[in-house]
Amino acid sequence: MSFLHAAAVKWKIFLLLAMSSALLSAAEETVKVSDFKPDSTNATAAVQKAIDSGAKQVVFDNPGFDYIVEPLFLRSNQELIFEDGVHVRARPGGFKARNDCLFRGDGVENVVMRGHGIAVLSMNKKDYQNPELYNLGEWRHTVSLLGCRNVTIKDLILRSSGGDGVYIARGKHPRMENNILLENLLLDDHHRQGVSVISVNGLVIRDCRIQNTSGTQPMSGIDFEPNSPSDEVTNCLIEGTEFLNNARAGIILSCRNLNTPSSVTVRNCRIAGNSEGIYISDVNAGTARFENCRIADCRMPLVIRNERSTLAMHFPGCEIDNRSGKAEIPIRIFTDFPENCGGIDFGQLIIRQDPGRKVMAFDGYAGAGLDLPAGEITVIAPDEKSAAFDLRKFAEEHGPNPELLNFKTSPVRLSGYAPVQRNGHPFSVRSDAVFFVQYCDGKTPVKLHFRTTWKRPNAAKPAMPMEIFDPAGTSNGTFIIDKEDFTYEFKGGRGVYRFFLNTKGRAVNIESSAPGFGFEADSKLKMFRCKGTLYFYVPAGATNFAVQIQGEIGEPVEAELADPSGKVRASAKCEADVQILKAERPANAPGEIWSLRIPFAEEDYAIRLGAPLPPILYTVPENTLVPQKQGL
Repeated sequence: MSFLHAAAVKWKIFLLLAMSSALLSAAEETVKVSDFKPDSTNATAAVQKAIDSGAKQVVFDNPGFDYIVEPLFLRSNQELIFEDGVHVRARPGGFKARNDCLFRGDGVENVVMRGHGIAVLSMNKKDYQNPELYNLGEWRHTVSLLGCRNVTIKDLILRSSGGDGVYIARGKHPRMENNILLENLLLDDHHRQGVSVISVNGLVIRDCRIQNTSGTQPMSGIDFEPNSPSDEVTNCLIEGTEFLNNARAGIILSCRNLNTPSSVTVRNCRIAGNSEGIYISDVNAGTARFENCRIADCRMPLVIRNERSTLAMHFPGCEIDNRSGKAEIPIRIFTDFPENCGGIDFGQLIIRQDPGRKVMAFDGYAGAGLDLPAGEITVIAPDEKSAAFDLRKFAEEHGPNPELLNFKTSPVRLSGYAPVQRNGHPFSVRSDAVFFVQYCDGKTPVKLHFRTTWKRPNAAKPAMPMEIFDPAGTSNGTFIIDKEDFTYEFKGGRGVYRFFLNTKGRAVNIESSAPGFGFEADSKLKMFRCKGTLYFYVPAGATNFAVQIQGEIGEPVEAELADPSGKVRASAKCEADVQILKAERPANAPGEIWSLRIPFAEEDYAIRLGAPLPPILYTVPENTLVPQKQGL
């Protein structure tokens, strides 16, 4: 063999080896899920092997059947491509753990999930809502991103999860720039939210439709709601997106007590057919900007709650369409804080509705006023005639209320008190903090009966914590109310015991087998759908006192204050605003039992008893705790 011929042979071998290497490299660049022999009844193993292969692209090609899977886990530096007609579906009977998700990314980066044509990722929401099939929960998300960076999800349909369509949080990871993009997604029929944002720095949601969210609160299109001060909601942009027919709000912004000011911009979005349109609540600092957004056919189009002046809110070019009349009042602003509510710039806001309708309502439940908002509001009638809403006049009419700002309550001090006679009928309470008292004679065991009268649809099994404090104020133990109908028996020394209950959103009736049972009303005692009569003790010599009653927003309550003879001394109109019922007595008046009658309550309301009243409400007059030396 000549030298030239030998060289040619070696060159051909080199080319063949190079081509083989290139083919091998190409195979490593892209894999198809079908190459891993997915089972038509459970494709989990094949799909996860394809993801774990290390290929830069994993193609979910169409095998002629749905990819039925159990929880899947994302990997870094990978693109998942879902071809036209592909359906990845949660396996019925799987996902038994409450936080099982269809796709979970934990600390991954540089990930793309995109559809090519019509591709669907779906779960089995109705099954997860059935307590006979599943332990109820709200965390079975379609896609869960925990501490992830540089993630794109686009051109897909995400449907019917047992939690959120997309969940974005920090998890156990430190603060970072996330750079999350959600684009051209249909997020439909999710149990809790279309998108939940717990913590993110750098989020874009573009050209999506988020609709038909229902199941468990907050049941909204997107909810920005951090869990801790170290979370953040910064550099967030939502544009060109529709929020349609969600059971609660289209957009919730509720970023309380964050170390880092929030920054959210919503631009060119349509928010229609939800209960609330935009709901801004308890954001301690930052900016919230809504540009050229349209809100239509919502029961409460714009709600601003508990905002002082530390959050800058802007609404340039926005429009509220209330021509259907679905909203009683398009803009509702209210606060439980004593500081004025401010930082609002309406820009050039347009409201389309009958000119005879109210435009705005403000309630400063603790006495705060409304700072003059910037910008203008124009009301356009159905015949296109327009009129300016007088913002200055409205702000002047809703300044600080000194009477509410100065409303004080007495501390709970019941040493030396004993009941007049016996126990009474139950009232329903619902709050994260309900305190009630119970007198113990030191001999007879007391049975407390707790019965759930209302809970959210598909609520999880009850787990309501209870703590007991003895007459000296020392914690005397805790227990958990884990049944909808629950009885607890205790025996203590002589005196008044305090009980702390967190109802976890349930409405609970409480009954006692012994006299001396009552509810504390120094802070807000939150009642639920309760009508009837409550009683309280007025100490001897108390000449002036007051009772505060407040309906939740849009939920009116009516009340009457009556003396021991039954004469009505003050009344509260049937409305949701905070109202104060005041009474006077002569200086030599003895200790007496007065009553607070509730002829009507639409749903939630709260009561406070002002000083010098002992802040306890009772269900029958004989139950009232009175000073043993003084009596009645």
